Amino acid sequence: MRSAALCLLALQMRAGPASAQECPVVGQLYSIDGQVEVRHKGAWQAGRLNQPLCAQDAVRTSSLSRAAVMLTSEAVLRIDQDSTVVLTDVTTDVQKRTILDLTRGAFQSFSRQPHSLEVNTPYLNAAVQGTEFVIRTSAGRTDLTTFEGTVTASNRSGSAAVSSGQSVSASGGGAPRPYVMVHPRDAVQWGLYYPPILAISGTNLGSLRPEFAASLKRAAQHDVAGAFAALAAVPSGERDVSFYIYEAALLLSVGRVDEARKIIDQVIAHGP
Repeated sequence: MRSAALCLLALQMRAGPASAQECPVVGQLYSIDGQVEVRHKGAWQAGRLNQPLCAQDAVRTSSLSRAAVMLTSEAVLRIDQDSTVVLTDVTTDVQKRTILDLTRGAFQSFSRQPHSLEVNTPYLNAAVQGTEFVIRTSAGRTDLTTFEGTVTASNRSGSAAVSSGQSVSASGGGAPRPYVMVHPRDAVQWGLYYPPILAISGTNLGSLRPEFAASLKRAAQHDVAGAFAALAAVPSGERDVSFYIYEAALLLSVGRVDEARKIIDQVIAHGP
């Protein structure tokens, strides 16, 4: 099903008129959660679902927001919150390399077939010959994990080959160094791009207290910030076990695992 969807999206992008975008289309913004912006010709504007993207366009996500971009090469980028990705040079030519710039935050890339891709970050450059990896850059450090294929991570101080299941990290002035991440795919799945939609099966929203109903409704609309705001309206003296379990679930849905774990630990420690 995922492969069929990717093919359909690729056909839609290739069939669309380039004149409407005034440039060759190199990708499409096909998933938005929260506040997502696109920079086109130097101007930032709110991103639109299925918006065509051009070379040199950038995608920026805010806090508690996510986005997914499909490139014309059929590679998919799942962009984490507080991230900025620039589509520097995207190509479908197998003899050439697609170039992306990750100026902050993180994204996960996967594709059906190995493709040549270069990702530039402040602390290392990644030359990819594979199908799935995740890269994250923050203040003073860039981390890279390969799930399938091989990535060469390099900077002025050295380089390292990163094979399936391996991770490297580089900080200012230092060469990329391997580090051990236990269950790396699990860590990425919790921390990177899971649409913040919660559901309570068979529950009538009218039977819930108003703050819960409002929070669930906003979460279903991908308004995570609004979901937290509605939940915060519950008076502190009326926050019972159900409140904290729901809060933990909402935190998990946006990858804030440590905060969710603390809440669950407190619920277990104090009992119902």
